Amino acid sequence: MAIAIANPIGSALGQLIPPFIDAGPRSSVLVLAVVTTVCLFLVFLIQDAPPTPPTFAGSRPSPPFKETLLALIGRPRARPTSTSAAAGTESEELLGVTFTNTERIDFAILTLVFGVLVGAISAFSILINQIFAPVGYSDESSGFIGAALLLTGLLAGLITSPIFDRVLTHHLALTIRCVLPPMALAWIGMIFAVRPNNDAGIYVVACLIGIFGFLLLPVGLELGCEITRNADGSAACLWMAGNLWTLIFVLVAEPLRDPNPPHNMRNELILLAAVVSTASLTIIKFTGHQARRALDVDKNKEANNIIAI
Repeated sequence: MAIAIANPIGSALGQLIPPFIDAGPRSSVLVLAVVTTVCLFLVFLIQDAPPTPPTFAGSRPSPPFKETLLALIGRPRARPTSTSAAAGTESEELLGVTFTNTERIDFAILTLVFGVLVGAISAFSILINQIFAPVGYSDESSGFIGAALLLTGLLAGLITSPIFDRVLTHHLALTIRCVLPPMALAWIGMIFAVRPNNDAGIYVVACLIGIFGFLLLPVGLELGCEITRNADGSAACLWMAGNLWTLIFVLVAEPLRDPNPPHNMRNELILLAAVVSTASLTIIKFTGHQARRALDVDKNKEANNIIAI
């Protein structure tokens, strides 16, 4: 959860702090350089793995990223880690070097949905001044709107993370199915909310987008790990998709500007809402079987039976 919200925290600070700093472009770049340089040294405190694995599945080594990709496209490479055939078969399953067709479809859907949602929120945050300036909002107001979106999302994530850990542990796919429809409606609502003198409506819709979006962020990363049994590889694919969609949304924003009022980005908002809504429809085919969680449950039962004996 902490890793999932680290990037949004930085984005929220980036939206919230600039309105209070009266500095030119050169000073802003200098502040950015100082902050990133200080944070750089924290990298040396990061360890390769936790001292104690949190679960049995977490104690198993993950296959290389290349093998995971090959398995996802239907070209798995067997890599047994035991001398016996039976142990080798078990290791291949635990390492996630093979996937069923359902798992491949699930991960493709998850990558699409996660990438679109991350890309839409990131592009909205990047273009927020250009979205609101043509309808009469200042840079400070735009920054506060972006900060409201991100901070309410972070607060929602912090509140709901214990619920997902303790109550909805086995219902992550159901969570996505329930949250995606209102998320799509919120993006559609943003199209009509962006108009002059509608601060309250804009803040409400922005907060809803933040809440629903940040609820799905850790859930999507966890499901990617569950489906592929590879936390590193799945997270890399999901974040790569998010960055790709961000690039697409930002690049097409300029050609979509409308002259009435001059330079407004209503068409960009329509595009974001349309793509998010279309991606949300694919969740109908999503099953989201939590293979790692099922493995942990089985191992816990075996351990309890041994203790009882």
